[in-house]
Parts: sequence; structure tokens; C-alpha cells
Amino acid sequence: MTTTASEWPIASVQDIMDALEQNPDFREAVRRHTLDEEIRQLPAIVRELQRAVADLTQTIHEYIAATDARLERLEAGQAELKSGLARMEERQTRTEERQDRTEERQTRMEERQTRTEERQTRMEGRQDRMEGHISNLRGTDYERRAARRARRAAQRRLNLLNATVLYAITVPDNDTIPELLDRAVAAGRITEEQLDEVEDVDVILGGNPADAPAETAYVIAEVSLAIADNDIDRAAERAGILARA
Repeated sequence: MTTTASEWPIASVQDIMDALEQNPDFREAVRRHTLDEEIRQLPAIVRELQRAVADLTQTIHEYIAATDARLERLEAGQAELKSGLARMEERQTRTEERQDRTEERQTRMEERQTRTEERQTRMEGRQDRMEGHISNLRGTDYERRAARRARRAAQRRLNLLNATVLYAITVPDNDTIPELLDRAVAAGRITEEQLDEVEDVDVILGGNPADAPAETAYVIAEVSLAIADNDIDRAAERAGILARA
């Protein structure tokens, strides 16, 4: 049974408190009278805020969990990336070491090739000198044989009587030609350079022409294993100098 306010004697504050506790209608009436609409809606607003805070808290927890998961994946990826970079650096180091070894081998090969080329150059130089010596020996031998045969050749081919080899590698020093040349230089008929040209002649013979036995003729011979135009021109030039002398 609900007791109305008119049935409840109010004599003190405690009577008011007891009436509020025991009479819900009275308590609601007092609330409506003393509180405006916004204050009365506060419990509902607080409950809504509590639910919103709970939802927000859950959302934050979920976001934090998702963020932590992403961070863990990022850290794992970063660790894997560092591991990959470390492996790449190791491979690069090994590649550089192999390249260094290759360059060292190439350098040694180039040094060996250089030494081989130097040895080959020295061998070619020695071979050239040997070939030069051999050529000189062959030329000297050929010149000796030519000088021995020159007298008979001059008699037979040039009709030179009393042919005598005056100047050759096989003939001891003979003053006939040097004195003739010295007198020609002194007289101005030839120059010192022309005298040197004649002294480089291989063979000079003297004798009497068959058609003029009282006269003396000289024959200049150039001796060579191979005859070229310049050999003939040189012999003719030196013969002309001797003729002027």
C-alpha cells in the first residue's frame, strides 16, 4: 500500500528522508519538482557515456593490438631485411675478394707475359745479331772468294792485261791507291768525302788494256750476295771518282 504525502506527517528533515526512501511516488514527485529535465536525464547520459567509453576502450585495445601486430611484423620484416643486407654484404665481400684474386692473377699473368716478351725481345736481338754476324761472315767469305777470282775475271771479261788486285780484303796494304787518292785531294780533283767513298770499295784492280798496253786502267768491283740497282749505281759513282783522281 502506497502512502501519499498527505498521509505522511512531516515534522523534521529525517521525516523527509524517510518519506523519500519509503515512498517512490513521493521521491519521483520531489525529483520532478527539484530537478530540471537535463538533470533528470544525467543518469541515462552517464550510462550512455559509460557504454561509449567502454566501446572506445575496446576500440583502443583493438587498435593497440593491431598496431602491436603491425609493429611486430615490421620488426620481423626489418630483421629479415637486415639479415638479407648482411647476406648481400657477405656475397659482395666474397665477390670483391674473388675479383681481387682475379686481378692479382691477371697482374701476375701480365708480369709473366712482360717477362716472356722481354726474353723474346732479347732472343730476337741475339738472333738479329747472330744473323748479322752470319751475314757478315757470309759476305766476308764471299768477298774473299770474289777477290781471288777478280783478276782472272778482269783478264777474261775486260781484256785487262797484267791484271793485279791492288785493294781488297785479301790483299795486304798497298800504297798505290791511297797515294793516288791523296794526290787527287791535294790537287783538288776530289774531296775528302769522295776519297772515303773510294776507300769503301770492295775490290780495285789495276792493269793494261789490251787495246792500249802502254796505259794503266783501274777496275772497281762491288761484291754482294744479291745485286740491286743501287749497288750498280754506287759502283759507277765510285768509278767516276777514281777516274777524276
